[in-house]
Amino acid sequence: MLLFSSVKRQEFEEKDMEFIKELYIKNYDSIVRFCSRKTKTIDDARDIAQEVFLIFIDKINEIDKTKARAWLYGTANNKLSEYMKSPDFKLTQISEEIESKLKSISLEEEYFNCSEKEILYKKDIILNCLSDEKRKFYEDYYIRKLSHKEIAEKNGISVQASKVRKNRLMLELVKIINSVGTDL
Repeated sequence: MLLFSSVKRQEFEEKDMEFIKELYIKNYDSIVRFCSRKTKTIDDARDIAQEVFLIFIDKINEIDKTKARAWLYGTANNKLSEYMKSPDFKLTQISEEIESKLKSISLEEEYFNCSEKEILYKKDIILNCLSDEKRKFYEDYYIRKLSHKEIAEKNGISVQASKVRKNRLMLELVKIINSVGTDL
């Protein structure tokens, strides 16, 4: 019942509070599942569901209680539209597209018929085009498999800055691959 501990105490009739609690218990998980189909993380889905219920509480006197469930889904859908227009969502989407392109261009799938030595040689040529900072990040994230949190702690930056560096690195790799080509 995290939702109710964070809500400002308003003057609710006892029956309204019971109705809200019952609606929350019956629908919260299904609203989260609904949201998770379009969000990138379960945490984002939970945040949207939480926001939907907070809006519901603010507007409880304006909503037809017989249509409360439909109102919740409609509001969740509107919040999902806002979420999908946010810069964070677009950055994540671009990041996934770039990662997919990198995997298909620069890794073993592209050079299936090459020897392991040739693959490593081609990868080295591409990595040598990177700045020292980006090459270091590549090694930490892709080779050492450090998490964003570990990279952030190691470099004295925020986790968000680590994610931004990853996206910049991926954009740089795509540019290098496109300019150098896969016929190294």
